[in-house]
Amino acid sequence: MATDWDYIIVGGGASGLSLAYMLSVSNLSFSRVAIIEPDPKLRNDRTFSYWTSNSETDPWDSIIYKRWNTCTFKPHRQAAFSILPYTYKTLRAQDFYAFVKNRLAQDARFEWISEAVTALKTKGNAAEVCTAQSLYRAPWVFNSAFRHQRINSEKPHLYQHFKGWTIKAQHPVFKNLAPVFMDFSIPQQNDCRFMYVLPYSDNTALVEYTGFSKNTWPNEVYTQALQSYLKEWPITAYTVLETEEGCIPMSAHAFVNPYGARVVPLGTAGACTKMSSGYTFKFILSHSRQICKQLQNHTNPTPFRRSKRFEWFDKTLLQVLVDKKQSGAQIFSLLFKKHPPQRILRFLNEESRWHEEFKIMWSMPLRVFLPAALKALFK
Repeated sequence: MATDWDYIIVGGGASGLSLAYMLSVSNLSFSRVAIIEPDPKLRNDRTFSYWTSNSETDPWDSIIYKRWNTCTFKPHRQAAFSILPYTYKTLRAQDFYAFVKNRLAQDARFEWISEAVTALKTKGNAAEVCTAQSLYRAPWVFNSAFRHQRINSEKPHLYQHFKGWTIKAQHPVFKNLAPVFMDFSIPQQNDCRFMYVLPYSDNTALVEYTGFSKNTWPNEVYTQALQSYLKEWPITAYTVLETEEGCIPMSAHAFVNPYGARVVPLGTAGACTKMSSGYTFKFILSHSRQICKQLQNHTNPTPFRRSKRFEWFDKTLLQVLVDKKQSGAQIFSLLFKKHPPQRILRFLNEESRWHEEFKIMWSMPLRVFLPAALKALFK
């Protein structure tokens, strides 16, 4: 027999818990919300990084692990540069999970159900969630359990994939260092590859090897690249404290929701991943706020709605990366060479004005970007 809920959230990761938190602090009237997730979410399995302006309200501000007002970009802009009025923030997944779960534990309307979902479907004006133990039903189900789908080969697509080590060095090699936003000084091997470094203290940092390509690489490729990079630093005596890895689709492909109109996708399947960069976390919060507003207005919740012009910009850059007529290293180097970092951050956050976007697009090689822009417009 089915148990009825006002809302059901499938998955207790970043997008599921973000929505649960925003529901808990909203003015919505409801009495029962289920979060169905078999994993207790106790491990620090990833790092969420993003930037906000100093005037922006950030619900995660009290649990930020580390924050910076300067960054570096290599090989250009080797010296640290200011990003004010923006702050670059890093949030440990373990802290995020604990913060939201503690909040929900104090709200009797929420219940964590430690079961694995086996099936989802829309049935009439409700959706049903099946597990091995039970059947659950609600007018709206929010599904954050992304399932990789077959990609339409006619649409430009890549994967952002990475492996990172949080290391503790024997010596204070990271003292007074700013985050390395992207380091393209490493071998590119006909792909877009860069290192990403977040110094947490004088001798601890997250060092991450990232690629944009059509396929992921064998595990030893990431390991060898990290070892080589640290050796060249030079950092020879260190301990790996934590490891994280992931694969994010960067695609113009419209992900199909196979579960019907009453199951609303979240996260990557909910259009929260920016197709030109793989950035997701900040857009997850925007989507959670959008859903709460739609529910308050008694309109149907939808996948994340982003501006059509930013979709066009993203498709254009993605097409250039796919065609490889201009390398990723060259494109991002041009951006940081010709524009103030604040303009770039506004653009990547989809907060820029049209005149800034015109300057950015005009600074790119027209022989490469114009054909890609036309493809993005009509394909």
